[in-house]
Amino acid sequence: MFKGWLLTIISGIVFLGCCNAQSLAIDRNKLDSLIIKAKETNSDGLYILQNGKVVVEEYFGNPVTPTYIASVGKALVSIAIIKLLNDGKIRSIDQPVADFYPEWRQGMKKNITLRMILSHTSGLQNEKNTRLEIETGPKGEGDDIVRLALAAELTDTPGTVYRYNNKAICLLPGIIHRASGVPMDEYFEKEFFKPMLVKSYRWRKDKAGTPHGHSAFDLLPADLAKFGVLMVNRGVYNGHRFFEERWVDSSITPSQQINPGIGLTWQLYRRTVHAASTIPFSSDQLLKLKTLGVADSVLAKLEPLANKTYPDKAAIEKDLALQFGPSWVTTLRKVAMKLPNGWKDLAAGESEAVKATVGYTHSGSWGNYLVVIPAANLVAVRLVKRDKEYNQEKDLFSEFTQRVFQLVYANW
Repeated sequence: MFKGWLLTIISGIVFLGCCNAQSLAIDRNKLDSLIIKAKETNSDGLYILQNGKVVVEEYFGNPVTPTYIASVGKALVSIAIIKLLNDGKIRSIDQPVADFYPEWRQGMKKNITLRMILSHTSGLQNEKNTRLEIETGPKGEGDDIVRLALAAELTDTPGTVYRYNNKAICLLPGIIHRASGVPMDEYFEKEFFKPMLVKSYRWRKDKAGTPHGHSAFDLLPADLAKFGVLMVNRGVYNGHRFFEERWVDSSITPSQQINPGIGLTWQLYRRTVHAASTIPFSSDQLLKLKTLGVADSVLAKLEPLANKTYPDKAAIEKDLALQFGPSWVTTLRKVAMKLPNGWKDLAAGESEAVKATVGYTHSGSWGNYLVVIPAANLVAVRLVKRDKEYNQEKDLFSEFTQRVFQLVYANW
């Protein structure tokens, strides 16, 4: 009836699969080179898993103790947020921060959402050097990081500019506390550390007792890797489901249109691939439909289809009928009629070339990294301690993420 109206979306996001016998093989020569480079850059830990098995566990003669993971902690905090969403303790990723902190129910701050905090588009004032405002004091603990963030001015209109923002992330421990009813450290210990058998850790807290949202964790490399496994296994670790698969998808697809390389804090690595599957809706497209005024009730029924691939149009139509009922065509026609470009706004044209998210990472200052490549069922961690032997120029190992991708993608 509507020929070609639901075909592959050019800008759609495909997430290449994981956890199967066809996982991409590791280039052993490149792996050996990576290990040598990790040693040369004074790494304290290199830990690589593939298909649930340890490929590399190297500490290079260093004591195996919890290491400060710096900004990699943001990825873990974002995982806590999606679990709270999964458990219904946070209503929506687009829920206003003012729901948790009523003092923001004024001015432009009332428009700042959780998505904006996690995607670094809140517009909140931020000093790049955390030691100047956040990590003050002799030990870098800071006074009250949540209050500091709440009091910050706006330098940009919320949702209009991407700017990496440690101060905005400082709000998340307070939000986790208010949503869960317990401080963030207790929440992690109960909901993640205990079931994942994480026993060796230290917390970085401010003087008010709040864990740092931007960098709270000291973990062993093997324990940090567990969070990568949780993501690559789409919400499951060691047989225990922590959250539904759709929350993994929402974390690792572009969280906004300003910087499509950012998910919910994760940095996305995407490539143009050729896929014969059909993608009716992308997360980007649903965001656009929301800005065009499409009702939340309609978007809620389209969300389960976001980024989902189908073998043909009939399979899509079956899912649409399940979501909207037998009159789904009439329902969506009414939606399309209210859009500026009609059906073109609801579904784009046909193309086999699509952008695929082939992996995602988070890095931390000094050279700490967590890398996840689902198609290879691979998780890689590199940690380094900033001690008296640390040399920023030599030991940052800035090419670590690229080298990990090169293990399984020859032409990366």
